[in-house]
Amino acid sequence: ERYHLDSVEQFVRDTVEKISGPGRLFQPGQRVLLKPNLLRGMEPGRCVTTHPVV
Repeated sequence: ERYHLDSVEQFVRDTVEKISGPGRLFQPGQRVLLKPNLLRGMEPGRCVTTHPVV
């Protein structure tokens, strides 16, 4: 499976909007950190770590 930054960003935006509605969790211009589930450094193909694009 391949990941592209544009599609990952759009997926995150769509997901946040679906779970909270537009503007309910975050205010426009607010900076937010989403922390992926980090495990340990391995090749992405081994499915052990979150893909670097995510």
